[in-house]
Amino acid sequence: MKVSNPWMKMFVLGLITLGAVVILGYYYVTAGGRLPLAGHLYTVTAQIRDPQEILKHADVRSAGVKVGSVSDLGNKVMGNTTISEIQMQLNSNVAPVYNDATVEIRQKTLVGENYIDLQRGSGAAGQVKDGGTLPLSAIRSRFRWTGS
Repeated sequence: MKVSNPWMKMFVLGLITLGAVVILGYYYVTAGGRLPLAGHLYTVTAQIRDPQEILKHADVRSAGVKVGSVSDLGNKVMGNTTISEIQMQLNSNVAPVYNDATVEIRQKTLVGENYIDLQRGSGAAGQVKDGGTLPLSAIRSRFRWTGS
């Protein structure tokens, strides 16, 4: 069977495929994914005594706007206590975080989903380098209501 004008049909098929890839990429990013060449994320680790059921991929917000997410959780033994280390990956537009920054775990929904509220601090205190750690003194404690 001979196909008339195969180049035009291949071009249209290519446009349809490209459109499908763009739509898929949009939904992937909207759902929280990152595209391969999207740029470098600024990484900061916070040390916390009580992680209050924070989960991996939880939001990191500053002034109510999502600026990153929790990328890793771990525990570290310091003397007689265990400290949770929460690694956050932040968008480059909120970098840098300063040494007097504060971190607070807050409740996002009524079912207990939590997020991290990050206040960047002031430039006079000096920057936390990419991959650096905020000490325990940066954590603000809040009363946690358990409903009992």
